[in-house]
Amino acid sequence: MARTYKEFIDYCTEVTKKANDIGAEYMISPRTGRKINKDGTLKYYNGDTLIFDLPEELKEECYRLQAELYEALPNLLSVKLSKKLFHMTAHQLYNPYIFNFGELTDEEKEQRMNENLKKSKEIMKKHDLNTKIRLKIFSIIPDTVILLPADEESYNVLQNLNMDFESLVPFDREMFYMHVTLAYFRPLE
Repeated sequence: MARTYKEFIDYCTEVTKKANDIGAEYMISPRTGRKINKDGTLKYYNGDTLIFDLPEELKEECYRLQAELYEALPNLLSVKLSKKLFHMTAHQLYNPYIFNFGELTDEEKEQRMNENLKKSKEIMKKHDLNTKIRLKIFSIIPDTVILLPADEESYNVLQNLNMDFESLVPFDREMFYMHVTLAYFRPLE
């Protein structure tokens, strides 16, 4: 059952508090090495992700935040991600690091992605893609800047879209945060 906007904000507040309480004990996820080389360069990523482009003014703000991160943590972060590529990740349709599809051949992966693309287009037809979604920076936890819907209307638009995509490819966690990636940590090992 879908959460109300208030329940969603309460849940995010609780999760963020727990993450911040970890403090110095926080560890960079070992999964980072799946996308980033030890020298900070990006690895080839074979995934299928639903994304939304960002307006230029939000890309500029993300770029400013990214610059602050690189100034504060220059030796811990990967190579800089290009400002023109900033986007909001809305849902994972196929991600070999998260979903257990067994050992698929490249052809089977391609077929799965093409099937998901076709189904995704059908889902998108059901939604008003001209709706403006308002976002706000909710919190900064050790490895993530979390952007959340700024109001109930924006939440409902995103929640309805997310529920439709969940019916296509369920996400194997209680909560998937739509997010904008500003930087990746380098793997520790």
